[in-house]
Order: sequence, then structure tokens, then C-alpha cells
Amino acid sequence: MKRLIGKNHVNLVALIVVGIGISLYPEIAAASAWETSLNKLINFLTGTTGKALAIIAVAVLGILALGGRLDVRFALSVIIGIAFIWGAAQIVDTFWQ
Repeated sequence: MKRLIGKNHVNLVALIVVGIGISLYPEIAAASAWETSLNKLINFLTGTTGKALAIIAVAVLGILALGGRLDVRFALSVIIGIAFIWGAAQIVDTFWQ
């Protein structure tokens, strides 16, 4: 089965998403205070913006499924990626207890 998005394109999309996130928060781009900047990035990924991006990603999966072009491995990687992003704090907290 032909892949819709190659591995290089997935990396490019991830880089673009991070770039957009950094551009929305100039404090991150300026690197004024590491802790504040990293907390803002975490809030960006796990807050309402991250939720909106996840909804868009799942909607795109639905559109691909409607067209019969959904690759199951790609769909699973998107869903697992969303779960890892939202569950990252709990995963890390289990190691630092």
C-alpha cells in the first residue's frame, strides 16, 4: 500500500508545528528564562492549542477514511502521538516520584 506521507514529510510537519509554537511565544524564541519558556511550551502542547491541533489531526484522519485512503499505521501513529503528548506529564511524574 502506498504511503500518503513519507517519513521525511512527517519530520517536516513536526518541525513546522514546533516552529509555529515557538513563533506564537516570543519568550521561547528569545530564550529569556528556560523554565518559563519550557512551561509555556508545555502549556501550548497540552492546552487548548494542542487540543485544537489534535482535533484537526483526527478530523484529517476521518477525511482520509471517508476517501478510502487511510493507512492504519499512519492513523495509529497519530493517535499514539496525541496520547503521548497529553500523557507526557504523567509518564514523567511516574519516574520522578
